[in-house]
Amino acid sequence: MQFYSISKPKAHFPYWSVIILLKLLLSSATTVAQPQTEAADLEINGLLIDETVTKLGRDFYELLYARWNAPKTSIKYTVYIKEQVQPGQGTRVSVLLNDSEIMSQVLQPREEILLALASRATQLIRYQILNYQQMAQQLENKDQYGSGIF
Repeated sequence: MQFYSISKPKAHFPYWSVIILLKLLLSSATTVAQPQTEAADLEINGLLIDETVTKLGRDFYELLYARWNAPKTSIKYTVYIKEQVQPGQGTRVSVLLNDSEIMSQVLQPREEILLALASRATQLIRYQILNYQQMAQQLENKDQYGSGIF
């Protein structure tokens, strides 16, 4: 009795074709891995980021965004509108400028109060940005510039 084995024929690649393929892959990998310094300098400035979770918080953000007019400045900044839901007490909204809290307030579901609060928040944000720009300009003054050695 004779047994027959049915199998797929094995593909044989010539040794030199594998070497050429590896050389091509390695040469293309070294050209792709070169760093691009031009794209690293790209930054986005002046963002208003919405991190609210309820309709009340979203209404506050929309009122603030409608009143927001970004100042012309070279200072890099990002404004965050964060909301924390406090069960039984309502919701608290916080306005942060570059990770430092400017204001924090419990929201009330009355439109005139939300409107006044959004207007106050835009004033505070604008004041903080302009104040920071003024401090930066003062530090660049010749009297303030130096090595620190007396």
